[in-house]
Amino acid sequence: MALTKVTFSMIDGPFINVKDYGAIGDGTTNDTAAIVAAIAASSGKVIIFPAGTYLVNNNTLNPISNSAWMITPSATITNVTTAAVYVLINIDGISNFTIYGGGTIQGYVVNNPVANAIVINISNSAPSVNTKNIIIDNINFTNSNGECIYIGSGGGPGVGCQNITVNNCKIKGARRNGIAISAANFVTITNNEISDTFNPDHTEICSGIDVEPLAGQLATNLYIANNYIHGNYGCGISLYGNVGGSVNAEVIVNVSIDNNFFDDNVKAGRDISQTYVASLEATTTAKLSITNNELTNLNRRGGIFVDLNRESTVIGNSLTGDLTAAIHPTNTAFLSGITINSCTKVVVSNNSVRTTNSSGFYIFQSNKCVIANNVAD
Repeated sequence: MALTKVTFSMIDGPFINVKDYGAIGDGTTNDTAAIVAAIAASSGKVIIFPAGTYLVNNNTLNPISNSAWMITPSATITNVTTAAVYVLINIDGISNFTIYGGGTIQGYVVNNPVANAIVINISNSAPSVNTKNIIIDNINFTNSNGECIYIGSGGGPGVGCQNITVNNCKIKGARRNGIAISAANFVTITNNEISDTFNPDHTEICSGIDVEPLAGQLATNLYIANNYIHGNYGCGISLYGNVGGSVNAEVIVNVSIDNNFFDDNVKAGRDISQTYVASLEATTTAKLSITNNELTNLNRRGGIFVDLNRESTVIGNSLTGDLTAAIHPTNTAFLSGITINSCTKVVVSNNSVRTTNSSGFYIFQSNKCVIANNVAD
């Protein structure tokens, strides 16, 4: 078959095939040892996973720097055993790694309220390591007992990973979030389909994309564009910047959310908490751009909710839906198409809000804001 190498200039070596290292790919044999052996030999090379189902142990696959994996369209990597907590692929402390090819990485979901599993973990395990220049392109993710992709830091305070790209992937069926970001700088999330997060225990956020730094961490320079985000139990996108710290601490800064299509998110039909109630929500952020997004089927909660924010823009977005079910027991702001709450220097212009049983815009306790040329039907 024809093989196309990744364009990453530092990964331009020969292909190696996991089957040459003993992998079987029959969906029955444990291929962990063979794949680990191929990884050890992959510096400067591209590992090919040809058609087949490769069973691996949890917490054993650790890619190395200056390498790539090509998971071909008929190939699947999945877990051998079930557990509530696991990491399937751990990208930690390395640089210049790409995973691509049109294949599938599949976790699993167990009937357990603990949802701490991660299919791909991109993280710094300690402040001294620096995970950077990681690309995930054209991969299908199905099922996770937590996140499908986690980008962050396990080493405490700091910026975390750098130069991370998730492009052209299908991400479906996470029990918590499709993509979660805690500590990172320069992250690009583009052209993905992110759908069907769920949580039967009603205890988790369950957003398509959740940005939520922990105490002392920063999430900066994020670009989220041209994604199709639909059918998620919680928000389509949630940015929540006051976890473990003061609401005045701006830990999510310079975020562009552009040209995304949101449909029928917040399927919970109830409040997970007072925070996670809109299809697109941002709390305690700065320098946020929400531009030219389309949000449809706003049939349970609000559309765009911007809270405790400064120096941001909400421009050219289109929102439609019946918000009858969006009545919040204590705060009517959650009934609106676009809500600006406790913000400074926010521009809201050229947006179209066509909803029934709701106000189009709700501006509350905000100052130095510009509201212009919007349409509400």
